[in-house]
Amino acid sequence: MDASQEPPTQADFKTRIENNLVACVSPFGGMVSKFLPQSNIADLTSTDRVMQILTVYYELLLTDLLGYIQNGAARVFLLLVYTGNLNLIHDFMSHGFLDEHFPIPLDDEQPLASSLIPPETTLLPQHREFFSHLSDKNVLDRLAIKQWIFLAPVFPNQEITRRLDIQRLDTRCPLPFTSSNQSSIGTGGFSVVYRVDVPRRNLGREEDKNLAVAVKKFHELPLYFGKEVKMWQDLLALKNDHLIQPLAAFENENHRCILFPWYEGGNLRDYWKTEREKNKELIDWTLAQMAGLCECLQKLWDINCRHGDLKPENILYAGKGKGFLIADVGLSKIHVEATDVRYKSTSTRSATTRYEAPEFEEPHVKSRDCDTWSMGILLLEWLVWLLGYTEGTNILNKIERFWQVDLGSPKVDTRCEDVMDYMRNQIPKGHSFEHILNLIQKRLLVIRRAKAGESRKDGRAKATELSEKMCEIAKTSNYSREPIPWKMVGDSSLSQQSAPRYPDRYDQVGKRVDDTWRSNLDNDFVHQILNRLHGDLLKAISSKAITPGSCETIDLLFSGFQIPYNVGVKSTSVGRLIRQHSTIIDEASSVRLVSIYRDFDSKVEMLDFAQPGLPLLPKPGSAEQLSFIREWLSNCDQTHQCKLPRSRRNKPEMPMRLLDLGECTQPTISLINTYGQLDFNYVALSHCWGKLPENLRFFTSRENIRHREKGIEFCELPRTFQDAVTVTRGIGIRYLWIDSLCIIQQDEEDWKINAGTMEAVFSSSYCTIAASSTNSCIEGFIHDRIDRPCVRVQKGDKKVYLCKHIDDFHHDVEQAILNTRGWVLQERALSRRTIHFTANQVYLECGDGIQCETLAILHNPKAEFLGDPHFPKFALRYFRDGRIILFQSLYELYSKLAFSVPTDRSMGIIGLERRLAKTFQTRSDYGVFQRYVGRSLIWKRKLAGKLMRIKYPDDRAIPSWSWMAYGGEISYISAPFGRISWNKIQFRSSGRMVTRNQRSIIKVTTVGHIKMGDYRDEISPRLVFDEYDRSASECDILPCVVLGNDKDGDANTRCYYVIIIQRDPQVRLGYPMYNRVGVGSLLERHISVITQEIVWIR
Repeated sequence: MDASQEPPTQADFKTRIENNLVACVSPFGGMVSKFLPQSNIADLTSTDRVMQILTVYYELLLTDLLGYIQNGAARVFLLLVYTGNLNLIHDFMSHGFLDEHFPIPLDDEQPLASSLIPPETTLLPQHREFFSHLSDKNVLDRLAIKQWIFLAPVFPNQEITRRLDIQRLDTRCPLPFTSSNQSSIGTGGFSVVYRVDVPRRNLGREEDKNLAVAVKKFHELPLYFGKEVKMWQDLLALKNDHLIQPLAAFENENHRCILFPWYEGGNLRDYWKTEREKNKELIDWTLAQMAGLCECLQKLWDINCRHGDLKPENILYAGKGKGFLIADVGLSKIHVEATDVRYKSTSTRSATTRYEAPEFEEPHVKSRDCDTWSMGILLLEWLVWLLGYTEGTNILNKIERFWQVDLGSPKVDTRCEDVMDYMRNQIPKGHSFEHILNLIQKRLLVIRRAKAGESRKDGRAKATELSEKMCEIAKTSNYSREPIPWKMVGDSSLSQQSAPRYPDRYDQVGKRVDDTWRSNLDNDFVHQILNRLHGDLLKAISSKAITPGSCETIDLLFSGFQIPYNVGVKSTSVGRLIRQHSTIIDEASSVRLVSIYRDFDSKVEMLDFAQPGLPLLPKPGSAEQLSFIREWLSNCDQTHQCKLPRSRRNKPEMPMRLLDLGECTQPTISLINTYGQLDFNYVALSHCWGKLPENLRFFTSRENIRHREKGIEFCELPRTFQDAVTVTRGIGIRYLWIDSLCIIQQDEEDWKINAGTMEAVFSSSYCTIAASSTNSCIEGFIHDRIDRPCVRVQKGDKKVYLCKHIDDFHHDVEQAILNTRGWVLQERALSRRTIHFTANQVYLECGDGIQCETLAILHNPKAEFLGDPHFPKFALRYFRDGRIILFQSLYELYSKLAFSVPTDRSMGIIGLERRLAKTFQTRSDYGVFQRYVGRSLIWKRKLAGKLMRIKYPDDRAIPSWSWMAYGGEISYISAPFGRISWNKIQFRSSGRMVTRNQRSIIKVTTVGHIKMGDYRDEISPRLVFDEYDRSASECDILPCVVLGNDKDGDANTRCYYVIIIQRDPQVRLGYPMYNRVGVGSLLERHISVITQEIVWIR
């Protein structure tokens, strides 16, 4: 220091500290704070600077104090100077207080985990004694308040430690983020990503500059955060140059984050969008990158790890020096068993359907082979880019998924096959690109997977083979690497060649949307349940089973698929029982009769045709049954993506009122008002009210609402409500929604407010309880049931149980009394998952299928449409005709249901219609979709049924062209897919579909007249009038509107699809207005000259 300069005072040094503070710019929001970066701490505590100020206040012990500060107390020194308490530094030194002992607690505050050291470190006894004897408590409080600016964490350099430990921080500890994007860069099911800048020294690096960092913040799911950190601890041992490396991990009460390097180059998709000369140097480098990524995939394979979401967006570009890195491995799962193929479910789920392998449609199959399929698509897109094959890129970009089901079996998408075939004709023989294409087409995009024990050539390539072959291609100098001038080698336009061989596949897809029930198992979940059920239940199964004597039928059961049996007691003829997997079926009637279960004794040889399951079900309402339901919900939460993510739980979606069921120590039930703001997990009840006298109805009214809010005795509740409370408490949820208690009855104003939120009530609930087997709220749905017949069959060491087949969701649920109610269809479809209590067993319905209490899982395309937790996204799996079949089936089902108030028919499905219209990206009103208007309007009265016009109020009048105007069951005219030309039809609607208080009209221009007089006998069977009492014999000419006609055929075979209209004499608007009165499918000769004129139908 220059002798002419005055030594700095504490105030001078405090100013210097303040000039070195940096604003903490958190992407998570909150108050703006400041912190002192680690590089600035090192600079401010250099020997010269420390000695400058120590010499002002101390003459003795300078060397000791300097050593204390520079050997672990730099932050202590800076805090004391900053607060004007440097006089205490000798006391801090004598009591051994170092930086690692921060934070200093406020008076009477419990010490918290340090921001600088592992959480097990705490204040030492001498520190507590020192702080307790400070004469001025204000000094201690000031130190405790100001300390945080010096306590920004310094994360260990994992490149040196090769470890990723979770650093646990106090919420007051500033995060060392100097700048950030306030909006997220990307969002997934479990996390969100932000870009921030972090001082390098706070990341354990030596440089002073900032480092761009990606912060992966997990949603409020500590389980997934912990799993991913543990996974990265395993992956760090790989030391692979093509695998992104995490920088640090931390958590506090509000945030759980992992830090990764940020690469300005973006991802592989971004890289493909840049203009680059496709020269030999680029080709050489690209092949090396492809080989490196495939080798990285093999390394993951070697430690039994599946990525689960390989796609260009998850391949980061780190610049020409580092190349490409596989990222977002957080979706992966370390496989417990080192098997080539695992035929059971794992918890990794991908949200990227475009790159999914065909086996993703099979709930019980999630293997590492999925990654080689995804890598095959990625390499194909990369190869197309390298070739400069622009038309090929355009074609591939239009493919939603690279495989389709054709006549029951998955096949590679024909457009993808066409692109590869076209490339094969253009790429010179012996070129590196030819070998890559062979690898993709013949070994990666292969539907079949090699099973255990089979030759690897029998199915899709494993990661080892992929890596070996790609490395061989990259290193073999004999393969040509010269650029291919794509525009010079043939027609670059392949629009016609590469179009799908079946452009819309109407017939094929339409047939796939069937009503067939299929069964399978989730073996992981089954074993989880069996391991947790009490031993008493398993012993009871064995003791209650009947063991028959030895007979020929038992021998045949264990040896073949066909079992003879006597058809009748007096008959001597012999029929056949057919065993299909684990079910015995009557061949003549196709009725499922018997389920076959394995024995629980693991020492007994397991038969591959017998399923694990429960021959004897838990007692209804028992601890075992509630445990089964809890386990299913937990399994669904973790693996099925059905639960509503908390980040999407908007406060306005909460019901206005809920029942608070209390806690174990205070199980008082009371009605509470959420004001739409509270964010609770709650259960919704779907039930039948029943036709009960007023004195037996239990509901909330204006007169008793204050009493309900003070408390409701459990014994006061009707039996169904009591059972709902028991189940809700049993699955660990505190809040319950019951319509008759949470909506004020006989109050039109409260009904209007709550009726508009029914969609949110069920879609926002944790789950729905459906009292499927009860007729009224007084009956209850938890009842004792008779154990189903069970026979134990044994031959040598082989032992199975034969039980009456009871897995019949269609009969037990879909045909149950509850599902005859009009409002229930919407309640079921909008619920994310539903627990159906039936007389035979409990069914648990979610987006992954229907879990039976017997432990079987049922699947059915139409049922899955209603069980979709994100209704109606299931419909997007199908092409246009599949969606049509699904919405027509939905409306046919809804039309069968009953309403105690008939005018509710137009309101009871409005939530579903809104969802469908949004998903189909079209307008909709009164059951008609603009995109599918022709097929929406060909509804008809069920021939054996009767439609009666509903008398709506004038302000809610329903148009005549909507089936909602009538009460009764409908169906739709059968019209072949892909062979009809539909005419243009326009809506004129108010667009106020929420309230249904405006009458819509439609405009058509293709009009004709039905020649009843000439062809009455032919035409009459082809027409269906909307009201049962109308007759086609009333007139010789019927006006009609032509909706569409067959593309092929002649006057004797071509069909025209029409709606019959009738002039409305009540309307005088300057142009003719008509009402619909019927529908039909006629031949060309049945209709007189078709003209183009405007007709309005209301």
